[in-house]
Amino acid sequence: MYIAGNTVSEGESNAQVSQLNELFQQHLQWEQERADAERQGKVRVQRNRMIMATGILVVLAALTAWLLHRRKMKEQREEANQQIEVEREAHRLESQKLEAEREAHRLEKASMSGRLKKSNQEVRELKDQIKRQEEVNAKPQQAESFTDEPICRLILERVHEGQFKAQMDCKLYKDAALSKEQVTALRDAADRHFNLFTVRLAKAYPNLTKNDLDYCCLYLLGLSDADISALMQRAYTTVNDRGRKMKAIFGTEEPLSTTLRSFAEESTSN
Repeated sequence: MYIAGNTVSEGESNAQVSQLNELFQQHLQWEQERADAERQGKVRVQRNRMIMATGILVVLAALTAWLLHRRKMKEQREEANQQIEVEREAHRLESQKLEAEREAHRLEKASMSGRLKKSNQEVRELKDQIKRQEEVNAKPQQAESFTDEPICRLILERVHEGQFKAQMDCKLYKDAALSKEQVTALRDAADRHFNLFTVRLAKAYPNLTKNDLDYCCLYLLGLSDADISALMQRAYTTVNDRGRKMKAIFGTEEPLSTTLRSFAEESTSN
């Protein structure tokens, strides 16, 4: 009885020990799992914190970059607006200058037009006088001097009244232009007074053109390039350029009026 009872007791004890071991192992396993879970949780928390910190840094960097970009854009707009204002002011001043020049030109043109209109009547009267003189004289008589010739007096009167200017368009002086007949009359007068002036010029300087000879007769009267531009209705630059070429042909730097007067007077002194 005792042995049997004791055996049962030991069996139960072993079973209890086994259960306790099993429970202890389960406990250890749970503790291990709990510890693992806690570690994993801490890792996740740290990872989440790092992700949040990184996200915050990225957001702050993006916000800083946006603010800097916005500030830079604002400064660029302000600089652009200032530049636009400077250009507008410069354009306004330039417009005022151009308007002032146009007004000055308009006033000059109006003044000139008034003078031309006033002189036109006098020119017509001179033309009538010349025509009547030509009708009276079947053969033109030579005047005492070249400048006393009617055509020369007419030209000098036009120059005196016109006050021609180089910077003006020659078309503004259209009423003062010489006709072909008047240019021919001037050449005839020069030839009569100075022993075939244009013929001798053409022979001495064969590079001179027909127009050059006409200009020479006008220079002989002491006229300027501006005067010749208006009377011959040629651009001032054209007359001026041709004048320089004629100086080269004559081989002189003196004014053409001086050179041609000397050439003309050579015939009268011989």
